[in-house]
Amino acid sequence: MNLEILIIDDDPVVANAFMEVLGKWGHRTAVSNRGETALDMLKKRNFDILITDLKMPGMTGFEVVRMAKKIYPNLFIIVITAYGSVEKAVEAVKLGASEFVMKPVDFKLLKRCIDREGERLALQYENIQMKALNQDLMGKLHTSRGFGALIGRNKAMLDIYELIKNISSVEVSVLVRGETGTGKELVAWTLHQNSPRKDGPFIAVNCGSLTDTLLESELFGHEKGAFTGAVKTRLGKFELAHKGTLFLDEVGNMSPAMQRSLLRALDKKEIVRIGGQKTIPVDVRVVAATNANLEEAISKGTFRRDLYYRLNVVSIDIPPLRERIDDLPLLVEHFIRRYREKFKKDIRVVSQKALQKMMKHNWPGNVRELENLIERTIVSTNQREISDVSLDNVARPAPCPQPWLDFSSMSLEDVEKAYLDHLLTTQHGMIGICSSIAGIDPKTLYLKMKKYNLKKENYKPA
Repeated sequence: MNLEILIIDDDPVVANAFMEVLGKWGHRTAVSNRGETALDMLKKRNFDILITDLKMPGMTGFEVVRMAKKIYPNLFIIVITAYGSVEKAVEAVKLGASEFVMKPVDFKLLKRCIDREGERLALQYENIQMKALNQDLMGKLHTSRGFGALIGRNKAMLDIYELIKNISSVEVSVLVRGETGTGKELVAWTLHQNSPRKDGPFIAVNCGSLTDTLLESELFGHEKGAFTGAVKTRLGKFELAHKGTLFLDEVGNMSPAMQRSLLRALDKKEIVRIGGQKTIPVDVRVVAATNANLEEAISKGTFRRDLYYRLNVVSIDIPPLRERIDDLPLLVEHFIRRYREKFKKDIRVVSQKALQKMMKHNWPGNVRELENLIERTIVSTNQREISDVSLDNVARPAPCPQPWLDFSSMSLEDVEKAYLDHLLTTQHGMIGICSSIAGIDPKTLYLKMKKYNLKKENYKPA
C-alpha cells in the first residue's frame, strides 16, 4: 500500500536519504527540517506516517510527538534515535510514538515497521468499505443508509438525524451551519419532509447570490409598476412558502438593510410587497443556513444580534466530509447508483485503489465535490468498475500568480486580478471551489470578476 510519509530531520543528507529509499518503496514523502513547520504541514495534508528525529533545533522531537499525537491520535509515529539513547526512545513511546529505530538506520527494520502499518491501514479501509456496504450493520432509522434524503451513518450524522426527528414537529426556527457543499439544503428539506408542513411548499432562496433590490423582490414580491420593468404583480417567496417551509441559504451575506426587513417579517409574521401598502399575513417556518461565523460577524457589527437569536432557536451543525470520512464508501455507492441510472452505464463497484485514494483526499468541496467526481468519472468510463479516480481537477490548491510577475511594479488591484485569473484558470471556472480556495463567498467572487471583466465561460474546458 502506498503511504503518505512526513520526515522531520534537520540534516538534509539524512532527509534526502529517507526520501530516496521511501520513494523506491513506492511511498510519497515530504520533508521538514523543523518541528513547528512539520505540525503546520500535518494540518494541510493527510499523512499516514510521521518519521522524526528527537534532537532538532527549536521544537524537540519529544514536543513534536506529544503535540502531533494530541491533535492526530491515530497518527503512526516512528522515532529515530542514536545508540545509547534507548531511554529517550522509551520516553518518546510513552508520549505516543509507535516505533523507534536506532541510528545508523536499519532500513530493513524500518521497512517492516512501515509495511505493518500499511497492512493495518489497508485492512481498516477494507473494513470501512464492508461496513458501509453491509446493510445488516446499518442502524434503525428511516432507511438503511441514512435519514430521508441524507446519506451517512457516522456518529455525528446519527446525532443530526435524532435532532431532526425531535424538532421537525416543533414550530421553531432552525439555523443549519456547515461548510460549502456539506448538504445544508438537504437538511432543511429533510426537516420539512418530517414536519406537519410536509404537504405544503418548500421554497429555497440563495441570499448570497442576489443584490439587495433583487433579494427584496425575491422575498417579499412587488406590485405592478413598483419599478421599471415591474410589468405585473409578483408574489415573493414568503407568500409562495405560505403553510410550508422557507429555506434561506447564505443568510450571513445579507446586508444590514435586508437583515432589518427580514427581522420585521419574522417578528410580525407579515410582509408588504415592494410598491404596495397592504400587509399580507404569512405562515412559514424559516430554516436558515450559513457557512459564515455569525458570532464573529455580530462582534464586527455586520450581523444583527436580534436576527441571529430569531433564526438560531435550534442549531444543526453539519460536519465536513473529512470529519466523517467513514461515510465516504456509502456516499460513493449512492452516487454511483444515481449516475449509472442517469447515464445508462453498467457500473457496479469501485476498486480498493480508487476508494483508498478518495479516503485520503481532504475534500475541501465536501459531499458536493465527491458527487461531482463520481458523476465525471461515470461519464468518462465504459468499464463496469471504477478502477481509479482523477483528483487533479478537484479543488486542487491554486498556486500563486505567475512567478515571473513583478509585484513591485504592480498595484494591489493588478495583483488581485492576476490571482483571480490564475485561480479561475486552474479550477476551470468552478465558482464554488474557487470561492472556497480564495476564502471568499461566491457573491463576492462574482463581484470581483465583474470588476475585472473576468467571464466564467472563458474558463470552461473546451
